[in-house]
Amino acid sequence: MKKRNFDPNDYYKLNNLRKKIIKEINKHFSLNGKKILEIGTGSGSFSKILAKNYSDSYIESIDKVSTYADNVNNNYSNLNICIRDVFNVSSTYDAVFMIYSLTKLLKREKLNNILKVVNNLLLTNGILIIADEFTDDYSDDIDLLGLEIMKKLGYKYLTYDYFEKEVLKSNFEIFSTIVYDNKQNSVNMHGAKLQIFYENMLNEYDNSLKYNSDEIWNFFKNKIKDTGGIRTYNKTRLIILRKKDNIIEKLNSIKYTPCLYYSLNRLENNIK
Repeated sequence: MKKRNFDPNDYYKLNNLRKKIIKEINKHFSLNGKKILEIGTGSGSFSKILAKNYSDSYIESIDKVSTYADNVNNNYSNLNICIRDVFNVSSTYDAVFMIYSLTKLLKREKLNNILKVVNNLLLTNGILIIADEFTDDYSDDIDLLGLEIMKKLGYKYLTYDYFEKEVLKSNFEIFSTIVYDNKQNSVNMHGAKLQIFYENMLNEYDNSLKYNSDEIWNFFKNKIKDTGGIRTYNKTRLIILRKKDNIIEKLNSIKYTPCLYYSLNRLENNIK
């Protein structure tokens, strides 16, 4: 098989979907003049959409993989792209975007820890925007097989039901959610084999475990033939989370008189 070189500019060509995400957010929130963080910039295509749509905002896009960040052609003065791990970020933001980066972070970290880290990065009333795949949004065999192959390549996926339960335990609340059908074309046997080798190559760039592409291909090729191909990244769920406003914490910081302080403590104990 002819080898295909990795090009970050070919990574996740879903610009039409990204524009839909911006449109949906603009229905509910104004992010102009805000400080925005994008986790996992990848090819930088969404970073540029953010910079263009929110020209009065400061956008910081990070990726721990230098191969991605170093290849982004940045022509926007309000956009800063840098090589950094989200677990080493110390600034705070009005909004945090995670566009197809949750499944990557789940390779090495649990969801509840990811939510805690992002919570610390957000200002009061800040929002977290997640766009990613969830297993229970799929039903067609051709999509499910694509998801199964991606799991074999080390990707971690959640059910939306599990995600929702974890959010309830966190300092976030779900503001809205919508599922987009990306109308991805299915790929044939040859395309499926290329997909496996291509996706496995990405593991080298994000320092994930490198798998044996030939073994994965041989394991799935009969299933791929039976389903007539595979699809990947065909369904995307957009979730907008809002950081909870901790009123008790704010009130406890206003200790002007012993009487007020005493009343606030009683209020807090009653709520608990």
